[in-house]
Amino acid sequence: MRWIVDSPLTILEFAAKAFPDSSRTSLREWISLGRFIVNERAITDTRTSLNVGDAIQFVSKPPAYRGEPFSIAYEDDDLVVVDKPSGLLSVARDTGDEESVHSHLKERYRKTVYVVHRLDQETSGLILFARTYDAYVKLKEELKVRKMKRCYEAILEGQLEGKGTWECYLKEEGSFRVLASENPYPSYEFAATDYRVLKSSMRYTRVECYLQTGKKHQIRVHAQRAGCPVAGDERYGSTREVPRLCLHAKELTFTHPRTGKVMTLKSPTPRLFDKMVAYRKQRPYQSKEKTV
Repeated sequence: MRWIVDSPLTILEFAAKAFPDSSRTSLREWISLGRFIVNERAITDTRTSLNVGDAIQFVSKPPAYRGEPFSIAYEDDDLVVVDKPSGLLSVARDTGDEESVHSHLKERYRKTVYVVHRLDQETSGLILFARTYDAYVKLKEELKVRKMKRCYEAILEGQLEGKGTWECYLKEEGSFRVLASENPYPSYEFAATDYRVLKSSMRYTRVECYLQTGKKHQIRVHAQRAGCPVAGDERYGSTREVPRLCLHAKELTFTHPRTGKVMTLKSPTPRLFDKMVAYRKQRPYQSKEKTV
C-alpha cells in the first residue's frame, strides 16, 4: 500500500486514518516495528511528523532486521504462530539468557508474549503463542480439553505398517529424558498418539502422528517403544547418523480465541524427509466410466 500525505500530521494520526478498524495499540506496534516506510526510510517513533508530499508505504510484514531465525505463519493482535527451525529453543531454559523463539517474539512485539505450547529444540514446525492474556487463557483451555489438533510427520528407523494408536504412561526424569510404563504408577501420566504410515523404504518409515495428549517427548518415546525410533534421536534409540531429529509439526488447528473461527495452519515438510523416504500423495480416485 502506498499513499502521498496531503496535510501535516503525525505518523500515528496518519496510521489511524489509513487503518480506521485497527486499535491504537496495534498501530503503535506496527510503527515501532518499522512497517511504515516514509520517503524510503522506516519510521519507528509514533511522534514523527509528516509533511505534505511525503510518500508512505506500508509493508505487510515487519522486516527481518532483528535477524529472526524463523518465519511467521500467522499473526494478529491476539496470537502468533511461528514456523520454528530445528535447533532453536521454543523457550529459554532456567538461565533465561539463551536465544529462543520466545525471546525473539518478546523483542519483536516489545511486550509480554505467552507460551501456549512448546516444541523440543530439535523438532521443527508450527508453534503457537498468545499476545494477550485473555487469548492465552482460552487457548490453554482448548489445549487442556484436547480440542486443539496437532499433526506431526516423522521419519522412523525400521519398518512399520498400517495405522494405530500408541498408548502408555510417561514421567519426566529431569529435563532431558522421559520414562515410560504400561502401568499408571504415581507421577506417571497417560499419553496417546495416533499414527498412520505414509510410506516405507528398506531403512525408514515415514509416518503422520496425531497427538491425543501433549506430553513431553511423547512421539519420540512412543516410536522407541514400537521398535522404530525417530531417525536422529540418539536419546531414544536411533543408531543411524542423520543431520537432525526427523520430527516436524506440520499442521495446527485451533479456534481463534476472539473471533471463534476455526483456523488450520500448515508448514511444508523438510526436504530431508523426501530424500530419506519419498512420498507423494495419491490422486483422488476418478471413475473410468464415460458419461453420455
